[in-house]
Amino acid sequence: MFLSAMFLFTANNLEAQYSGGTGTETDPYQLATLNDLLTLSLSDSDWDMFFTLTADIDATETQNWNNGNGFLPIGNFDPFFTGTFDGSNFTISNLYIHRSTTLVGFFHSTNGAIIKNLTLDSFIIEGSAYVGTLVGEAGRYDETEISYVTVINCQVNGGLYIGGLVGSIRAAHVSNCHVSGTISATSGGIAGGLAGQAYSSYGNQSEINDCSTEVQMFGSQRIGGLVGDNKVPITNCKVNISLENTNGNYGSFGGLVGSNLSTIENCYVSGEITINGINRDYIGGLIGTNRSYISNGLIKNCYSNVTIVAPDGDKVGGLAGKNEAFIENCYAIGAVSGNNGVGGLVGHTSDNSQTTNCYATGMVTGENTCGGFVGENGYFATITNCYSSGKVNSEGWFTGGFAGLNRSTANTVNCFFDIETSGETSGIGMNHNGQNQAVGGLTFLDFNNQSTFADAGWSFGNTSQNPWKMGTAPDGYKRPVLFYHNYLVSFIAGEGGNLEPESSLTQLVNCGGNADAIHAIPTEGFYFVEWQNTAGDSICNANPLVVENVISDSTLFALFDIIDGIEEAFDKNVKVYPNPARELVNIEIDKIFKLEKTSIEIQNIYGKEILKIKPKSVFTTIDIKHFKRGVYIVKLCYEDSFTIRKVVFH
Repeated sequence: MFLSAMFLFTANNLEAQYSGGTGTETDPYQLATLNDLLTLSLSDSDWDMFFTLTADIDATETQNWNNGNGFLPIGNFDPFFTGTFDGSNFTISNLYIHRSTTLVGFFHSTNGAIIKNLTLDSFIIEGSAYVGTLVGEAGRYDETEISYVTVINCQVNGGLYIGGLVGSIRAAHVSNCHVSGTISATSGGIAGGLAGQAYSSYGNQSEINDCSTEVQMFGSQRIGGLVGDNKVPITNCKVNISLENTNGNYGSFGGLVGSNLSTIENCYVSGEITINGINRDYIGGLIGTNRSYISNGLIKNCYSNVTIVAPDGDKVGGLAGKNEAFIENCYAIGAVSGNNGVGGLVGHTSDNSQTTNCYATGMVTGENTCGGFVGENGYFATITNCYSSGKVNSEGWFTGGFAGLNRSTANTVNCFFDIETSGETSGIGMNHNGQNQAVGGLTFLDFNNQSTFADAGWSFGNTSQNPWKMGTAPDGYKRPVLFYHNYLVSFIAGEGGNLEPESSLTQLVNCGGNADAIHAIPTEGFYFVEWQNTAGDSICNANPLVVENVISDSTLFALFDIIDGIEEAFDKNVKVYPNPARELVNIEIDKIFKLEKTSIEIQNIYGKEILKIKPKSVFTTIDIKHFKRGVYIVKLCYEDSFTIRKVVFH
C-alpha cells in the first residue's frame, strides 16, 4: 500500500528511484513495478530520458490514489514528456484516472517523444477534454512517434476530443496501433476510436497508418470509429464499430471518420451505426462529411459494410453522408435507412465533388430523395462510371434506382442501375439537368456482360489504373467489381483440434480468388469432420481448406469429433476390411456410387491426408505395408457427403 504522503512530494523534491538503468539510450531506466510508474509520473526532471518496461505491471491500486482521482498523468506543458518509452512488449493493466481537467491519459501531453511496443489493458480514463488511454495530446510542437501500441478493453469518457488511444493528434506519426473498448463523448462530442481529432501543427505532417479499432462509440457530433475530426492522411486502417449518438442536434457520424479534410486510402469499416433524434445530418458508413479545401478530401480504394439506422437523419450514405470532394474506387454494401437524402453510397454530393469508379449494393430506405447510389447529386457534382444494385424503398418525393435527385448543374456520366434488384424502373427520381441526363437500367444478363460497361468507357484491367474486373459482387451476382475487392474471412477451431498456420487465421480474400490454405489438426483422440459456417451449416470437408468464390465477410469453424464415437458398423453400402489390417485394406462400395463422383482418403488421427485416390471400380485394395502402425481414418467422399471408418493398421 502506498502512503498518501507520497503524493505530497513535488517533482523537484523527489529523487528518482527505478528498478535499474541510468536513463540513457543504451541504459534506459527500467520500469518493473507500479512504484516505478509512480516515480516517473512525479519526476519531471526525467521526462526527457529513456525508459523501458521489464515486466507486466498491474495498476489496480491506482483507483485508490489521490482521493479517487487515480494515477497522475506523465508529462505536462512545462515540461512535456519528450523522452522515449519502450514497452518492450509488456503490459500495463487496470490503470485508473478520474479527473475533471483537460489533457488526461497515461501521458498528459508529449512533444517529440517516442512511445512504442506497449500494451495497455483495461484502463479506465475520464477527463473533461483531450482525453485518451495513452495520451491526452500527442506532439505539441515537434512530432511524436507512436507505434505498436495495443489498447485492450479501454473505457474512455469525456466531453470534447476523446480518443481510444489519443485525445488529440497535433503533430504525430501513429502506426500499427490497435484499440478495443468503449469511447464516449458525453458533451460537446468529437470522439474517435483511435483519436478525437487529428491535424498537423507548426509545419509538421501528422499521419495514421496500419491501425485498427474494434469499438463502441457514443457521442453527439463528429464521431468516427477511427478519428472524429480528421485533417491528416490515413492509410491501411480498418474498423469494426458500434456507434450510437447521445444528445444534441449535430452531425457528421462516420464508421471511420466523422468529418474529413484529408486523404484516406485502403481503409475498411464493418459494423452498425444507430442515430436517433431530429437534425442529425451527415451519416456515412465510412465518412460522415468528406470536406473539400483545394485538393483535400480524397477517399480512395475504401469500402464499407456498415448497417445504418437513422430514421430521422438527413444526408445518409453507405460510404459517405456528404461528399464535397473526391471519392475514387470505393464501394458500400451495407443497408442504409434515413429520412431525406439517402443513398447506397452517398447521401448528398455537392461543391464540384467527383465520384468515380464506385458502386453500392445495399438496400436503401427513406422518406424523400432516395437512390440506390446517391440521394441527391447536388450542384456542380459529377458521378462517373458508377452503378448501384440495392433495393430502394421510398414512397416520398424523388426516388430513383440510382439517384433520387439530379440537380441542374450536376452530372451523371456512364452510370447504371439494376432494374430487377432495385425495384425501380427509373434511374433518376427527379432530373433538374437541362441535358436530361439518364442512367442506364440493366438486367442481370446485362450486368454479367463486360462489354456493357467497356463500351461505355469503363476501364477493365484489375489494376489501380484500370480498376474494374468481372467478379462476384456482394449481392451474389456476377457484376463489375474493383481490383482490390475482398472480404474478411476468419477461421476458428472447434473443440478437439487447432488450425495452422496461425498467421493466416484471419485473411482478406479477394473476390473470386483463394485464401491461403488452412489445415485443421485434430488433437489426440479426435478426428476432423468438416467446416461449418456460423449458422452451423456444412460447407465442405476439405482439409487443408482453400476457400473460393467468397461473396461476404465470413467465419468458418472446423468441427472435430471423438474417434471412439465413430460407428464401427456404418452405412451398409460401404465395407472396409479387415480391421485391424496388416498388409492390405479393402474398400468395397455399392454400385449406387458413381465412381467419377467418388474419392477415397486415408488420414492419420491428426487430420493429415496420407493418401487420396479415385477408385476405378467398386472394389479397391490399398497396400498399407509402408504405413506406420497406428489408428487411421478411411474417408469415402461422394459428391457433397462423406462417411468415415476408423481402422487400425498393424
